[in-house]
Amino acid sequence: MHVLMDRLAGGGNSRGAAAVAYAASADLCSEEVVEVSQGNAGSLPNGVPSYSVTITNTCLDCTVRDVHVSCGEFASTELVDPSDFRRLSYGDCLVRNGGPIGPGETISFEYSNSFIYKMEVATVSCADI
Repeated sequence: MHVLMDRLAGGGNSRGAAAVAYAASADLCSEEVVEVSQGNAGSLPNGVPSYSVTITNTCLDCTVRDVHVSCGEFASTELVDPSDFRRLSYGDCLVRNGGPIGPGETISFEYSNSFIYKMEVATVSCADI
């Protein structure tokens, strides 16, 4: 950031302002900009409860990728599209195969099990995609 401040003060080249804009965008991007929410989605005909999940990139200026969610022993009695959400190992689920989630974009899916799984964002990568 020190180099960026020097460029803002008049040193360096004209790309300084673009670098500062990129740095500001990268500073906004963190685990906190991705939200996981769940709700009751009723029950299957066999009585097993279903839950709806939305994973949203709340940052309107950044794209996130490689989003990992802590998910315990996540499992579903009904198939969840693995390209949207899949368990890699105990406590580690991957969203959208690690691909980009654009500004304001939401990934949604439903799962069914006898109980709701606690889910929260563990890590994200923030990079110019």
